[in-house]
Amino acid sequence: METCAELSDLLNLTNPHLADGCKYKTGLFMRQWKKQRKFQSTHTQEDNDIQLKLVKLYKDEAILDLLGNRLIGPEVFLATDDQANELLDNISQKLDQLKKDAEILNQTVLTAEVE
Repeated sequence: METCAELSDLLNLTNPHLADGCKYKTGLFMRQWKKQRKFQSTHTQEDNDIQLKLVKLYKDEAILDLLGNRLIGPEVFLATDDQANELLDNISQKLDQLKKDAEILNQTVLTAEVE
């Protein structure tokens, strides 16, 4: 009801962008509404994508913490040299991947903020 009243008031206004003094038309508002909905859906999807990447980053960070804790724990003394080296390699690879993912995510967020 309130929306109809607002639209009715707007349709009675003269469009200052037209030289012949015509009033606003319903089509103008329909086009604006469609553009706004498209804009919102696009940006909402981008926000969701960023949030999903951030969640993955946090999960990977937690995995890295667990791997690091294994190095601190007493079980590392029971591991063979190969097992300890494999654990160190795994931590190193995970850390490198985590840094890359964080960098990409940071660039994505900064790009989204500029737009």
